[in-house]
Amino acid sequence: MPENKNVYLIKYTRETDTLSRDRINKEGKLSLMNIKKYFSIGLLFFSLVTGLSQVFPEDISDIIDTLFSQEQRQAEYNQIYGSLLSVFLGLEQQGLPLESLLDKLKEGLAKKVSPEKLLAGIENEALRIKQAYALLNRVQFSFENENEKNQLYNRISLYLLGGLSEDLVESMLRGAKNKKPALKVFQSLGTTILKLKTITGLNEGEFMSLSQVMLNSALSYTNYSMITALFVKAKFRKVSDQEMFSLVIYILKRGGGILQIEEELSRRTKR
Repeated sequence: MPENKNVYLIKYTRETDTLSRDRINKEGKLSLMNIKKYFSIGLLFFSLVTGLSQVFPEDISDIIDTLFSQEQRQAEYNQIYGSLLSVFLGLEQQGLPLESLLDKLKEGLAKKVSPEKLLAGIENEALRIKQAYALLNRVQFSFENENEKNQLYNRISLYLLGGLSEDLVESMLRGAKNKKPALKVFQSLGTTILKLKTITGLNEGEFMSLSQVMLNSALSYTNYSMITALFVKAKFRKVSDQEMFSLVIYILKRGGGILQIEEELSRRTKR
């Protein structure tokens, strides 16, 4: 039985990385140009067996070249060049945005992280982007243009990185997709819930309930951030997160807004 076509790419990439490491160990350094040559041969072979005429945009490769060439540890970073391009290639083949990966790469280089840690960070970011892609496909969240699409990917990736569960993000996407403007509603809601996660002890179920009540309330998405401010105020007044949660739910379900929540909080804490 012939091997799967994708196996050829995996084997060839591994051989390229092994060759790069061996040459660096023997010679002490290896030019990025040579690594690109070996990797380009691999991509050419991949394009031949898959029938794809273009497997990776040259400008991405040039950007990575430039970033690596500015680093004192260029020889070390060159060791992960093949694997790094493979990650970008995987997203590019699915039509997924690469901007957040480049941002992650620049951030890692600026912080002088090790090549291994840098590659792991890029791989994790790529995984979150793929999760975002799967989420958007399931929810059928519409966007008007590529810019909105990229914003959605980046926001979902940010929320997942911040610790929001995939189920919670999907719930917010489903609730926001029929609102107008859907993208801004989702961004405002997600950012509010993410901030609340960092300052409160609310659990997953409570965040699910709160996000849906906010979406179905008369509260404008431009005022979602005020909910966070009210939780902070409640903490200063020695009101527990659960009590504040119940108060917010109670007011919003009855058609109230920020003013009514604040008035009720003042009434309950008035000495």
